[in-house]
Amino acid sequence: MLSDKNIKNPAPAEKSFKVFDGGVLYIKVYPNGSKIWRLQSTEGGKETRKSLGPWHI
Repeated sequence: MLSDKNIKNPAPAEKSFKVFDGGVLYIKVYPNGSKIWRLQSTEGGKETRKSLGPWHI
């Protein structure tokens, strides 16, 4: 589950990575340190991602 600490503390890495909430909501952390909220779902048998932003975390 995402907490305030989990959202603010992930350090950037060489490649972008995801921090999931245990479901379909996650934060994508980019190598430059920026973060974006995203939803991952399946529609018509295809995986889709939707950005929820641009909020600064």
